Amino acid sequence: MSSAKANEGAYNIYTVKGTFWDDEQLAVGSIQRAGTLVNLSYIADVFANNYGSSLQGYLSTFLEDKDWQTIDDFVDKAKKW
Repeated sequence: MSSAKANEGAYNIYTVKGTFWDDEQLAVGSIQRAGTLVNLSYIADVFANNYGSSLQGYLSTFLEDKDWQTIDDFVDKAKKW
């Protein structure tokens, strides 16, 4: 994954949280589009560096249980590389 793609994924996740509504599906989709656990780790690292918060901590402020289940399913099935 390129630096630009990792930054795009981190940005997409950061911007989905709104004052009155959140786009949970965009956040989950950005995680799934990472494709591999290594890429997801890269996005999480970029997120922490760019926005000063862990990706998991940020997501925990607005994702619902069904969204976490989708993420867990992706993590369980995703290739490491």
